[in-house]
Amino acid sequence: MHEFLGDQDISAFDNTGTLDTTYENDDTWYNVGVGLSVMSSQNTYFFIEKEQSFGADNEDTYTVAGGFRHNF
Repeated sequence: MHEFLGDQDISAFDNTGTLDTTYENDDTWYNVGVGLSVMSSQNTYFFIEKEQSFGADNEDTYTVAGGFRHNF
């Protein structure tokens, strides 16, 4: 993926104060993922997946998700 527009200006506030920050995102990165799905019965599946981003400033950026699906 590539971010063409670049900078993002972000402002946030609450009752304790404000936060103003700028991210410089004009860079290229890619995502790699792996997942596993297991059928535990005829109508129930469990899954787990992991995705990690590489490139740009994404040194420690990853997502882990899991869950189940049951068909009635």
